[in-house]
Formats: sequence, structure tokens, C-alpha cells
Amino acid sequence: MTRVRPSEPSPRARKTAGSLVRPRKLRPVFRWAVIGALGVVGSIAPVRAVEMTSPPMPRSVVLSDGWLFQPDPLKTGDARHWESPDLDRSSWRAVSVPMAWDFYDPVMNGYEGVGWYAIRLPAERIVPSAWQRLRFGRANYKARVWIDGHEAGENLTGYLPFDVPLTPHAPPDRPCWVVVRVENGTRYDWLPGAEVVEWVQYGGLLEPVELVTTPHAYLARASIRAEPRGRDGTVTVSIEVENASRAAFSGRVRLEAQGRAAERPVRVAPRSSAVVDLALVIPEARLWSPEHPILYGARVRLLAGRGEVDTLAERFGIRSIGTRGREILLNGSRLRVRGVNRYDEFPGRGPVADEAAIRADLEAVKATGANLVRTHYPPSPAHLEIADEIGILVMEEVPLNWWRASFRPKAPPELDDDRIVDLAEKTLEQMVRRDGNHASLVIWSMANECETSDERGVRAMRRLLARARALDPSRLLTYVASQNFEKNRAFDDADLVAVNLYYGMWDGETADDIGQIEERVFVPTRRALADVAATFPGKPVLLSEFGTIGIPGSGGDVRFSEDYQAAYVSAVWRAVEADPDIAGGIVWCWADYRHRNGFTNDFPTYFGPFGLVTLDRHPKKAHGAMRGLWMAETPAR
Repeated sequence: MTRVRPSEPSPRARKTAGSLVRPRKLRPVFRWAVIGALGVVGSIAPVRAVEMTSPPMPRSVVLSDGWLFQPDPLKTGDARHWESPDLDRSSWRAVSVPMAWDFYDPVMNGYEGVGWYAIRLPAERIVPSAWQRLRFGRANYKARVWIDGHEAGENLTGYLPFDVPLTPHAPPDRPCWVVVRVENGTRYDWLPGAEVVEWVQYGGLLEPVELVTTPHAYLARASIRAEPRGRDGTVTVSIEVENASRAAFSGRVRLEAQGRAAERPVRVAPRSSAVVDLALVIPEARLWSPEHPILYGARVRLLAGRGEVDTLAERFGIRSIGTRGREILLNGSRLRVRGVNRYDEFPGRGPVADEAAIRADLEAVKATGANLVRTHYPPSPAHLEIADEIGILVMEEVPLNWWRASFRPKAPPELDDDRIVDLAEKTLEQMVRRDGNHASLVIWSMANECETSDERGVRAMRRLLARARALDPSRLLTYVASQNFEKNRAFDDADLVAVNLYYGMWDGETADDIGQIEERVFVPTRRALADVAATFPGKPVLLSEFGTIGIPGSGGDVRFSEDYQAAYVSAVWRAVEADPDIAGGIVWCWADYRHRNGFTNDFPTYFGPFGLVTLDRHPKKAHGAMRGLWMAETPAR
């Protein structure tokens, strides 16, 4: 199985930061450190360097055109060897990538099963002297890849990128076929960890596919941690150098930012990797915040002799996130969370949208007075890049959802084990590696509404929290519970307590009209939040979900009208604001969204009209209500 390598920044990001690869996890073989702004500590014996020359191609080429697609609902493609380079594909559909196969044709809407992709790489794209690989930004869910008929890789984390080596399999002097078998759907041993899932399991190649070309020794990853220290900013970068050659590589790694630099020699054994830690100080640093999203640029260079072998660039922000008693602190000041939950869902495109649409959406979120977006799964890289730029905080969640939940069907005995926790941990590792450089990302969440109150659930959450702490101690950690809060003892290991409450909707007595909202929504919500705070003294408490249905265009004093929804979310927010022990709330949700076929939730269509805005982003009355409440608060945070 191939290991995951995160994707490069978009062309827009490269205008500021250059081209940085965020790669897969590799086991470090050697590690050195640099201390201070420019000083180098330690030495290394000289070794003969592998001769490296720059390949005659761009480092990254996006493969968007030339793809062919064939659905395989009966799963006959394996037996018929559709991976073969000699297969006649003249009857396959021509498609563009990325795109969810749900939108190739109306008949594919909601399709869950197998689909095959193929693209013919021309001979001029293949560089035998270089090290080439294919980077798949996201293939949902399970993917197998063949190159020229040879199986080259497999991936089972359908929300994140992965790399497949091209060089060992591609012929040096003729075109070759790349074939990808993608399978989507729900299984107990696939994330989210349940067969009943709310959000649409869009299938296909959902992020760009890139052909990456470098020398055999190259910069695989640059992980940045930037924090304020007094009036300055400290920048620590962990740089991974990979050597795919049969000979050892020796050279130097150099970090440059704000006119300052640090450098360190590096030696990488054949077909191995090494990690170098470099650090520098930025005097009088300007801090990143939602009000002032200041970003810096860093460049990392791999040098050998007098030449440059490879270079990467990245943007970063300098900020701190922490807690003090009941408070969440951003750059040392109290942060009051005003958030929205959000799916990647756009009409006619599903999760695949251009950056202009994503930017407009996130700017509209911020214009309501919100300062945070929570996601149930890793969002596309463009979301995080734009959040960095415009100043929106992000709470990113491992896509472990409704695992063993008491309100959902139980897994069969042969699948009722912890293998999904293993996959969740692997996904967590890949999330941190791909997204850890983003200043906007301040909270990692381990799961949503799973069975986390019994011994097995507590153990699973503690395991994931411990792993997250080891990977990234610079961010806040939690998971989200919806019941039995007093038995969720893994919150003892978290930085904050996150709970979902839906009084008047699914919890407590139903609020049948607006007149009942005060008694059946506001009062029990306020009481429940106080009980949670009392159960976990000294920790911030966050209401991570609240909301109700608002059918667009409906009005009056009737449940699920726009007027009812506006009154409901307003009442819950008043309960949040009434308790100083509560750190804030996150409404469910920003925009209406499609449900997975077969899933209904009080509204008898495959649709979730819980949004403050409609699917095509027209504001509902609840949007105006929340904007009025949020904008009336202190604008600083």
C-alpha cells in the first residue's frame, strides 16, 4: 500500500510562497538540529554526493484533461482486466478531473460502487533520468492504481492525498496508461465507521491529479511551527529529504524567511529519508489573527555543491492558541467562538468547487460575524489556504462519525472491532502532515457523535488524543459527544469539551411552535450546558452543534418554517451567551446540503435544510438572526 503524500499549494498560493510539497509520512533515518537565528550546531563527515541535475520539466503538472471513465456497477472490470494497457477504451466516456462522478450524467447521481479512470501519458511526459510520481489529491473512497499494467499503489483514506511512484513502472521510450479503480460507499471498516452516513459519499477523483518530477533526491516535506515569543516570532521547520536513488546523497538544507536564513548539512542513505530541524527568529513579528491575518513566506532549498537540487515554499502565520481555565486564548487574549458547521457542498458540483466559489462562501461566513468553521472531515486544501488569507479559524475533524453510536445499527460481530480506530489514527497522522502549516487551523477533533462513553470508546478517544498530542502539541485537541457526557472520561485528556445539543429538536420535549421554544429549547439548553461545565471543571466548554430545519421560503409560526428556525437558533445562542463558562457555539449549519440517498432526517427528502443559507447561498431568516446577534458582540473576537 502506498503511503500518503499531501498535495502542493494552488497556483494562487505559489504567487506568494513558491511551490511547496507536503508529503507522505516516512520514517526518519537521521536527525540534526539548528539552534538560533543563523547558527549551525554539529558537524558531519564528508561523503561523496550523488550527481543531481534538474529535470527538464516543471516540478508539477496538473493532469486535468485526457481522462476516460467507465462505471462498473457489476464489478466485472477486475475479471476483464480493465487495468490492461492493451484494453480498447474507445467506448469509455471522456471526462475532466477533478469532478465527482455524480455529475457526469443524471443517472450517476448518488451512484455508489466502482468506477474506472484511465489516462494515456505521452512519452514526452516521462523523464527516465528523474524521479516521477503521481499525486492524487483525493480519490473517494478506495483507490487502486496501475501504471502500464503494473499495480503501483492502493489507498484507503478517501479524504486525503496519496502518491504513487511512476518511475519504476513507466517505460522510458513510449506512452503508458495510468488506470485508477475507485470504489465509494459505506462500510463498517471504512471511515466514517458506519453504514448509515448523512453526507453524500461523492465518488471519483475529487481533487487534482499531478505529475510530479524531481531529481531522485528531493525535498519531501517542510513542517512549520511558528509561535510568538515576546515581541518576536520563533519559526521551527522540520524538513524531510527523501532519496530514491541507489546511492547516498549528501548536501545542505537551507531555510530562508524575512531576510534571515539557517542552514544545515544533510546526508541521506540510499532509498531512505532524513529529517533536518532548522529554526530562526523573526524580530518584531506581526501575529496572525482573524482581524489581521498576517502571513509570512518561507523557502526551503536543497543544495549540493554549488547548485540547487530542489526548492519548496510555504506560507505561515505566527500565532498561539491555548486555554486558561474556562477560556480559549488566541495570542493570549480570550476567544469567544462564533462558528458554523459546514460541508463541502455546492449545487451541481458537490465537493468540487473552484477557488472563487470557495472564497466567496468563506467571506460570506465571515461577514455574518462568525470566526470559526468546523468540518466533519478534512476540507480541500483551498479552503484552508483561503481561511489563512481572510482570517477564519478552523476546527478540523477526523472523519470518524457515528461509530458504534447507540442511535444507529450495530456492526456485525466480525466487524465489531477497533480496526476503524487504526484507520482513524492513520488518517489523523495524514491530516496533521497535510494541514499542519495552516495558521487558521486551531482545533483538531478526533470524532463526532460516536459511542465514547463506554470503556472501549474512552480508550479509543484517549488513544487518538495521545497520538494527536505527540504529532502536534501546538493546537487544541478534543472530540465531540452528544450524550452521556458524564461518562465521557476521555475529555479529561482533551483541551476542551465539545458537545452537541438539540433540545426541542431531538433532545427533550419537541418544541412544536415558536411559543414553546423558550421552555423547551432555551431553558434545557442552558441547564445542560451548566451541567457539562460542572462535570468538567477548569476546561472550556464548546457547544459544537445546535440548530433545526428551516424550509426555504416557508414562514409563520409552524415548526421548520424559516421564522421557526430563526427563533430556535436565536434562543440557543442566548443560552450560550448567558453562561460565562461556555466558550462559544457552532451552529448546524452554514448552508443547506444534500443527504446521501436513503437517508432522511425529520424532513422527508434526501436533503438537509438546516442551513443559515440555502444550497445556492441565498440567506434565510436564521442568517439574519445570527448575524444580528454575532455582529452585536465585541468585534475584536
